[in-house]
Amino acid sequence: MKRIFLLFMLVMTSLWVCSQDLAIYTDYLSKVQLFEGGEFKELEHLPLNSYQIGNECLGYEDNSENFKIYYNHYTFEINSFVSNYIVTDHLVAYNLNNQLKVFDSGDKITLSVYTDLYATGDELVAFFDKQNKIFKVYYNGEIIELDDALAGDEITE
Repeated sequence: MKRIFLLFMLVMTSLWVCSQDLAIYTDYLSKVQLFEGGEFKELEHLPLNSYQIGNECLGYEDNSENFKIYYNHYTFEINSFVSNYIVTDHLVAYNLNNQLKVFDSGDKITLSVYTDLYATGDELVAFFDKQNKIFKVYYNGEIIELDDALAGDEITE
C-alpha cells in the first residue's frame, strides 16, 4: 500500500512540474543555439554581448551590439543601440537614451519619451514620466496614471 501511495504521489507531482520554454547555449563553434519546445535551432552565428531570458521571450545584444528580441519563433530587430534592458517573464522593457519602451506579445510600445527611472515586474512596468511629471504603470496593454508630481518635487530613487 505504501508503494502505491508513493507511486501515486510521484505521478501527481510530475503533472504540476513545468519548465521554462526557452534556453540558449554556445556550441563548440561559438554559435549561439536556442532550445525551444524540444527543438534546437541556431539563433546567432557569433557570440552574444549580453542576454536575458524570460518565460516567453529572450532579449539580447548580438556581436554587433544590435538589440534583438526572440519571441514566438521569430527574431525581432529592435534597434542598433539600447541604453539598458530588462527581460521579465512576459515583457521586455528597454531604454533608447531617455525613451522607455516595452515589448509586449510582439508589439513595441513607447511608454515615455523622457524618463530614466523605472522598475519592472512579471507583467508590469512602473515609471516616472519626467515630461508630464506623472508616475505611471504599464499593465495588461494599458498605461495607468497613478500619481502626479506637479505640485512638488520629482520622485527620486
